[in-house]
Amino acid sequence: MTNLLGILVLILLWSNISIAEEYPNSWKLDIHCKQENNEWHEAAFVVNVENSEFSLGPFNRWDNKDYVFKGKIENDKLTITENFTFKDGSRETIKYSGAFTDNKEAVLKGRTYWDPPWKCKGRFFKVDRPPHFTPFKYLSEATEETIIFTSYNPGLPLYIINGSYVNSPVEVSGNLILPKEGDNLPVVVTVHSSGGPSEFTSVTQSWRNDFKNQLLKHNIGIFEVDNFTARGTKNTHTDQGRVSINAGELDALIAYKILDKHPRC
Repeated sequence: MTNLLGILVLILLWSNISIAEEYPNSWKLDIHCKQENNEWHEAAFVVNVENSEFSLGPFNRWDNKDYVFKGKIENDKLTITENFTFKDGSRETIKYSGAFTDNKEAVLKGRTYWDPPWKCKGRFFKVDRPPHFTPFKYLSEATEETIIFTSYNPGLPLYIINGSYVNSPVEVSGNLILPKEGDNLPVVVTVHSSGGPSEFTSVTQSWRNDFKNQLLKHNIGIFEVDNFTARGTKNTHTDQGRVSINAGELDALIAYKILDKHPRC
């Protein structure tokens, strides 16, 4: 047993060293911003920093586009500039700055220039291996199926209570992801937030793949419901009234009934 334990420790040490060597200069950028009652969170991985500089993007988010982060390290100080284009064509820049507390982490602060300003804080810290570069074995082997089902558009909770919601049918879709094998599988129904169904594949929300991979590993399926497309919108972050929150809740409840009839669920 002692020899076996020694071999196991050596394997784990070698594995950690291999991972560190594969991505020897990887970092994570984690920023949280607030504006009165509003909040947003940025999280992204930097695979490499060359000549004390790095960049991320461009990528699109919500109705805005061409998000680009550019960072520079000088004398233990870090500055990051975030540029993007609003849907009306105007451009905006946010600047973050901070100092390294050691050679593995810098603490950041920033703010926007419009009124009222967004006030931001965050971290830029060393990681051995960006999680979204980890092979997602169970996700890559999973089966995917698009299911279209009839839901409804209840504007008020009262319409669900009195049953009048059935007068406003709509064909909603969802993406069912199941483990490669198995029947009578439990399924987690997931719905997006006001950012819309693009959140399911967003570059800045790559943590979702790890979440799905872990569920599949334990023989649990995922059903990603698209609450917006059938209702004629991509997102509601500027106007929450475009799609009633009650509609999204009803979608999820009906989805469970639909999945109960699926041959593998």
